[in-house]
Amino acid sequence: MRIGDLVARIVTQRRAYVWLGVVAGAIVCLIIFVSRISLDSEVLNMLPSKLRSVEGLKIYDRAFEQTRQLTFALHCQPDDVDKLEEFAPIFADHLRKQPWCERVLAGSPMQTPDGIRDLQSIAVPLLLNLEPPAFEETISVLQPEKLRERLHRFREQIEAGSPRAQFQLEFDPLGLIGPALKPFAESNQIEEEQPLASSDRTMRVFLVVTNQPSISPFECQRVMRQVDAFCTHARDGWEGGPLDVLVTGRSAYVAEISLSMRHDIIATVIGSVVLVGIIFFAGFGRWMPLLGMGFSLLLSCLVALALGLLIFGRLNMVTVGFCAILVGLGVDFAILIFGRYQQARTDGEPHPQAISTAIQKLGRAVFFGALTTAAGFLALILSGSIGF
Repeated sequence: MRIGDLVARIVTQRRAYVWLGVVAGAIVCLIIFVSRISLDSEVLNMLPSKLRSVEGLKIYDRAFEQTRQLTFALHCQPDDVDKLEEFAPIFADHLRKQPWCERVLAGSPMQTPDGIRDLQSIAVPLLLNLEPPAFEETISVLQPEKLRERLHRFREQIEAGSPRAQFQLEFDPLGLIGPALKPFAESNQIEEEQPLASSDRTMRVFLVVTNQPSISPFECQRVMRQVDAFCTHARDGWEGGPLDVLVTGRSAYVAEISLSMRHDIIATVIGSVVLVGIIFFAGFGRWMPLLGMGFSLLLSCLVALALGLLIFGRLNMVTVGFCAILVGLGVDFAILIFGRYQQARTDGEPHPQAISTAIQKLGRAVFFGALTTAAGFLALILSGSIGF
């Protein structure tokens, strides 16, 4: 029995079984897609992963870039500068209470216990960055005699009521942190009177580290929805004139770009469907075959994405983008097959025989046309990019 006859018999005489199989397959694919969906939009992951330079860029981006940092800014009118100074601590407290906020920097690190602990934690690694003479001089303070002399001096000053000695003992008991931070402080001087503020005092900046586990588009959109909700109530307690609450950062950028891309994709898909539908109806005068094509192609894409998630564990946005190309190719093939079916019906062949004729006459050409396209995409694997 020819393949065309077999397909024609199945789709005409076993229609109920075909639909049951389609529904069951679609449900399984949807479960896989929903439970395991992981779309990777990181640009560096599109580069060949075997290159050491790419791996180094990934480590730098993951460990050293401020990927989870948001920058908030409050901007007021010149007449409300004093009110802004009073409102800045209130705004910082509001930020610290947010569930998505892990840390807030609203001034000098020396003004907060967390900042002091951070400085203490990085002081020892910074020792290795000192010049050899400065390093030897700093290490020399660890001699037992000098340590006893330093602690004895602190004790005398504390008993005399010196708060500075008490602070030095808590911040730098061994005398290593100050010299280690000296080059850092010289290259990153912070204004003591108005830290993180503009020169005219009309703008205050707050650096916030979020607790988002990743910088994926969905996670960035989730965090930014919470940030936007916070911004609507961020002016609570403000008694001055107009106050602008501004926010920027990598999460904000990724969320805005991904939402813009989603809007563009939806608009493109809807526009393409409308144009293809109009052209198809003008050529064949029927809507139902077009709906059948669309359903078949969507089902094929769903199966392909589900298999991709099972095989690779995650999908790259570039991979999903190729669906548009393959859907366009599928529409062309479908129109050719349906046109041949219409010609067979015009020649007087019955419905099952017309299906068999269309598959028999064009099936081989469509199959090998799809195969050459697949081979072309398969060759892109040699690039080493996970997107391909």
